[in-house]
Amino acid sequence: MNVVFFDVDGVLNSEKFLCEKHGEFINPKNVANLKMVVDATGAKLVIDKDISKAHVRELIDRLADAGMEVYGATSSGDELRNKYGDYTRACAVKDYVVANSVEGYVIFDDMDM
Repeated sequence: MNVVFFDVDGVLNSEKFLCEKHGEFINPKNVANLKMVVDATGAKLVIDKDISKAHVRELIDRLADAGMEVYGATSSGDELRNKYGDYTRACAVKDYVVANSVEGYVIFDDMDM
């Protein structure tokens, strides 16, 4: 299974987009770019479990409108802190890859993984 791990802040939106589009959370152009990757690779989408609960429904709806679905979520930071002591997003990806026999993956994030 191939997976696209992605974050919303800095990937599906940007500070510029959020400032220009008051009240909107997800940039449709960025969703279209994500869809091109998913269509070309057949990868499954996996979100960061720590995404704001207020935005999860909007994210799932926007992806569904574009013909995509969220396949899974990484463990939360709290879950991983209890497991590893020191937590980074890279730990969440590693944990998911090992637990789900992921063959190939890419991480779209505005932070260095």
